Amino acid sequence: MIRERHLRYLAAALIVALASYTVASASTILRFALGDLSVTYPTVAATYGPYVDLPPVAYLARERMIQLAPSEDSAQRVEDVKDLLALTPADSAMWLELAKAEAAAQTSPDQVVRALAMSTLTGPNEGRIMAERALFMTPLWDYLPAESRRSMASDVRGGWGLMTMPQKAQLKELLRLASDDERRQISAGLLLQGKEGTGVARELGLPAATPDARTR
Repeated sequence: MIRERHLRYLAAALIVALASYTVASASTILRFALGDLSVTYPTVAATYGPYVDLPPVAYLARERMIQLAPSEDSAQRVEDVKDLLALTPADSAMWLELAKAEAAAQTSPDQVVRALAMSTLTGPNEGRIMAERALFMTPLWDYLPAESRRSMASDVRGGWGLMTMPQKAQLKELLRLASDDERRQISAGLLLQGKEGTGVARELGLPAATPDARTR
């Protein structure tokens, strides 16, 4: 039988091992976070490269590399994003990244729309992602199915407060150049969302469409 003293030694060794792992992981996360604060485009590979195989931050490192310095090969970028999504299929930001990559690779509109739908499904209320989706979807209006068009008004309202001033200016310009039908339907969708949606529609200079003018 294992003596009680030996059991205490084993327990102590296990505690030390766990503590060492925790400290090492915390140190890795801290170094990663500090590098993330000061990263610039020329330093992306040097900043995140050392972390792509370190479990505590491996996924974040790969995600940031794709977002900040994507492959110039559009097809390779699609594959890079799909590899990440295989690890975390509930990542709404990566589904949006896949939609952007698919569009850049000039794949079929259906594939872009499917990726967008998955981004909406996995992150329906994430303000920052909603803002990015709204900006990306506005020029794609003619390719969007009715369900995506309806969700776009929610993305505009939910993301508006988190958009930077340049992003707001970009959205205003995109909608200024949009068709009357697109402007009217987005306005109707915003009015259906109450006072907040009405305020956003007003800031965007959208026509005062009636709330029952639902998107088709």
